[in-house]
Amino acid sequence: MYESKIFVVMKSDTKGWDENVKDYFMCEEIATFKLCGIDSDILAKIKSFPDSDCYIWDGENPTVTDKYGDRLKEIPLGEAVKIFGYASAVHDYRRYEPCASLLRGFNPQEWENLVVLHFGY
Repeated sequence: MYESKIFVVMKSDTKGWDENVKDYFMCEEIATFKLCGIDSDILAKIKSFPDSDCYIWDGENPTVTDKYGDRLKEIPLGEAVKIFGYASAVHDYRRYEPCASLLRGFNPQEWENLVVLHFGY
């Protein structure tokens, strides 16, 4: 995978106002972590999660897909912590542990509807 990043977002129950995203829920971006490359076994775990029904703002445009047209994957926070904790234990890649630490730092009781979105191509 040439580029991979996650977004920690608060998912809203309001649908988008823009014509391109009127069928998707808005979300507030809380944090972003660039993974750059990602190992194929970790990517397979991420890709097993459902397509997200929300969008993020990437620059000036709403984003629901990656550069190849694949939808963002939506991962519950606890599952994302497990995935990146596992990744840091089995792979020697310097970005996994900081990513896992970032995710572990969020207390779900302090946030409403916190989820992790994966963007990758």
